[in-house]
Amino acid sequence: MSLVDADGTFYNYAWYGQTHGTYVLSAKLNSPTFISMPGTVSGLDLSRLAFFHLQDDPGTYTGQYTINFNLLRLTGAPALAITSQSYDPNTQQFTLTWGSKPSKSYSILYTSDLTTPFSPLVSDIASGGSSTTNTFFVPTGRFAFLRVQEQ
Repeated sequence: MSLVDADGTFYNYAWYGQTHGTYVLSAKLNSPTFISMPGTVSGLDLSRLAFFHLQDDPGTYTGQYTINFNLLRLTGAPALAITSQSYDPNTQQFTLTWGSKPSKSYSILYTSDLTTPFSPLVSDIASGGSSTTNTFFVPTGRFAFLRVQEQ
């Protein structure tokens, strides 16, 4: 999988040597397998994601196979990881839990499409210690992209 941000930073994540089966593949966003292009600004800016690419390389395998991408999610940020999330469509409330630092405050940022910058949805969320949970209303619309940021 490859992610490219607006300034051309090109991060690649690879899972080599998988055998036949079903997998949940995950990787830390700030630890790519390799970087194709560093871009003009250091690091991958997830708020300005311009492109992603999913690819399968069968290597020496010559048989037939089917690939399904189910529940494909990009969560977290380089220094902050969302550990759980849930959405209630009846109340339009979203609940996020993330790893946090004691005595810090957090904001939840929102955009309806990744070509538009994130803007604050909820601010001044006090840390719950090593983990913080917040429930909030999501603006109506077909898509919502959320991000948690330390203030």
